[in-house]
Amino acid sequence: MRIILASNSPRRKKILKLLNFKFDVIPSYLNEKSIHIKQNDSSEYCKYLAFEKAKKVNSKYPESITIGGDTIVI
Repeated sequence: MRIILASNSPRRKKILKLLNFKFDVIPSYLNEKSIHIKQNDSSEYCKYLAFEKAKKVNSKYPESITIGGDTIVI
């Protein structure tokens, strides 16, 4: 099964390589500024963005496993 990393993050690529995963990188290019949700919990917001990034890429490659991630600084 094809694994896709929906991120261009060097850190995420490094983690997957250290785990010996074979994967393709297809960034989501999600426009985070266009997302307007009421979210008081920073970790929940970060999870939401990661999910949306993975969902966007997976919609084009539904037979693949798609990994999304996001990082926030608070």
